[in-house]
Amino acid sequence: MKFTEPTRRDALTLAAIAGLTAVLAPKMVFADEAAVAAEIKKLYGDKKLDSGKIKLDVPEIAENGLVVPINIEIDSPMTDADYVKAVHVFA
Repeated sequence: MKFTEPTRRDALTLAAIAGLTAVLAPKMVFADEAAVAAEIKKLYGDKKLDSGKIKLDVPEIAENGLVVPINIEIDSPMTDADYVKAVHVFA
């Protein structure tokens, strides 16, 4: 197999791909805040949400952005009458 030196066209193509990635990637990664707020409103309505009962342990940097491990601790008695039925994670 014969390798050739990169041409000016190759360099311009690579620069264009890098530029498009820089512009489009952040839009694909971050959640739409309005959509998240709408989902929370749909789930909980106007109910006041208590704070301080849930602890999330999430890594600052994930090795793989597609799979991010999280640990959730919930301060709840977990009795038959009082227990957590669901946990919703919005990312």
